[in-house]
Amino acid sequence: MAPLARLLAAYAPPAERDAHRLIWAYDERLAALVRSTTQPMIGQMRIAWWDEVLGDAGQIGQPGRKGVGDPLVDALRNAGIARRPGLGRMLDGWEALLETPLTDDALLLFAQARGGGLFAALADDAGDEDGLIAAGSLWAMWDLAAHLPPGGSAAAMAVALARRWLDPVEAMRWQRAHKPLRIATMLARADIARGAVPQPGLTPTRYARLLRIAMLGR
Repeated sequence: MAPLARLLAAYAPPAERDAHRLIWAYDERLAALVRSTTQPMIGQMRIAWWDEVLGDAGQIGQPGRKGVGDPLVDALRNAGIARRPGLGRMLDGWEALLETPLTDDALLLFAQARGGGLFAALADDAGDEDGLIAAGSLWAMWDLAAHLPPGGSAAAMAVALARRWLDPVEAMRWQRAHKPLRIATMLARADIARGAVPQPGLTPTRYARLLRIAMLGR
């Protein structure tokens, strides 16, 4: 897990921390899949494999068989979270990045499917709440901008598109159990509101901001 994801998972309710770590690990696996794909069709086949894994519920009293032996697949199933809402939607989001060159429509699909799906899975919620989808979308676009080539037009475009979710996020009323999501969203909001392309990783400034948000709520 990336350092930021590890810190965010630490703020989850104790009973949910393992689930959060596994969901973040799943998200990072999908990110690695897209980064390592040079041919869109191959990437789509690899994403389809994950779709089959999530859809394989197995028989009554027996676990699914697709992907057995893969440590992450086994862990997701053993933890009982392989069918959480949002995990399948994340596949659609990451698949959107296989499109080249990136378009506004592809970026918006990525934001809402990857980000909204991720936040729905972490919240163990179907994700129908507009605020949760908006928060996940804002965070996903911010995170993507940090990993795109610095100074490139795609990163600036991602930040500009993310601004559409600033008002819905500002109006959100967070549940106590969703503290990690609130911290992630507020981290992203600070950069997006300034129109700044974020730096990748957990910088000292970002770490200090995270602690301030965790303690003070802002």
